[in-house]
This record gives sequence, structure tokens and C-alpha cells, in this order.
Amino acid sequence: MTEVSAAASNPEAPSTTASRRHRFGFSEVANLFIRLRRHQSRHPLHPRRERRLRTQLPRHKKRLLPPTPTMFRPFPGPIPSTPQDDLSLLHPSTPHEAASAGSQGNLPSIRESTLAEGPHIPITYNDVFEVAGGVSTSTLLRLTKQTILETIERRGLGANALADEQWECIICGPKKQAYKVQINYSATAVWCTRPDVCKPVALDRAQSFPGLMSITKRNAL
Repeated sequence: MTEVSAAASNPEAPSTTASRRHRFGFSEVANLFIRLRRHQSRHPLHPRRERRLRTQLPRHKKRLLPPTPTMFRPFPGPIPSTPQDDLSLLHPSTPHEAASAGSQGNLPSIRESTLAEGPHIPITYNDVFEVAGGVSTSTLLRLTKQTILETIERRGLGANALADEQWECIICGPKKQAYKVQINYSATAVWCTRPDVCKPVALDRAQSFPGLMSITKRNAL
């Protein structure tokens, strides 16, 4: 029996020529993908067709959450304030500026030994110091009073002591560990039988800043 007659007699038997199918290997599949990519790059889609494809794609809408209400709670009780110290601020807008002052007074030794018939010359002196490291107000007051006494003696005013002393000290800073101190000193130059010990009045009211003070500059106003 020939091959044609055998195929006709058994129609369910697969044909040897038709049943043989070509199987692609891994390298051939990779080459097909490379050719497809090259074809797409050479022949891109039309803009209208691309836009149509984009409109057909489903879009996920963002779900907007309702705004969260903001609650404001009143402050419980009054606003706490810092306790006031012995410093009196000259300008509230300048927190680094403070002043202290000594009321008008006399040392006991000066009050007891002042000659009534001697000179009574009003004196006003202003001094400015630039210091670093700290502020010792009592030391600066002593220097100012000593300068006043030396000036009175040098000018030959016939006085050797100060009565009715009153001073004011203004401290600005610190700025880069430096302070600016202004001292306004007023008194009455008198003659005493006892020498002045060069101690200012009301040193307990002098406000200082801790630290090792060093005077960098001094200018009398």
C-alpha cells in the first residue's frame, strides 16, 4: 500500500509533513524581540493614535480626604512672667542694657570732717569703659572717683574730698564677651580734715556680671 492510500484509509493519523513544527530556541526569541524594538523605533505610532490609546487607558482618581478641623484651646490661666530683679531696664526693646544707681549720700568720715567754711564745688563727671570677661562695677566706680579727686587736686581747686555723691552705671552687652559701661558721677568737692578713702557710696547697689574683668578701653566723655 502506498503512502497516499494509507493516509486516506486512516484520516485520524497525523501527517508527517504537517505534524513537524519548528521550535524556536532562546536566541531566536531574543532576536525577534530585538527586531520588534527596532521596528517600533523606526515606525512610531501616530500622535492621534497614541492620544487615543491614552484616553482609553483607565485612570485611577485620587480620593480627596476632607480637611481636618483645627482646634484652638485657650491658654489655661494668665501668662507666666519672669520675676523682676534689681536691674531697671532703660529700654525694654534692648534686653542687654541695664542700669544701677546709688542714691545721694556721704561717707561717715567725710560728713564728720568737712569744713563748713571750705569750698563747695559741684562736680559732674562721665566715664566710659570697654571691658571683657565680666563687669566689676565697684572697681570701675573706684577708678572714676579716683580720677575726679586727681583732677581736683591737679587744677588746684582747694578741695580734697567728695560729698553728696551720686552715681549711675549703665551696662550694655555682652557682645562677643565684651561689655560697654558708662558711669555718670556727680558730687560736691569739699575740704576735709581727713583724707578721702576713695570709696564710692552705695556700692551694695552696684550691679556686676561675674567673670575676670579686663579693661580694654577707657574714654572720658
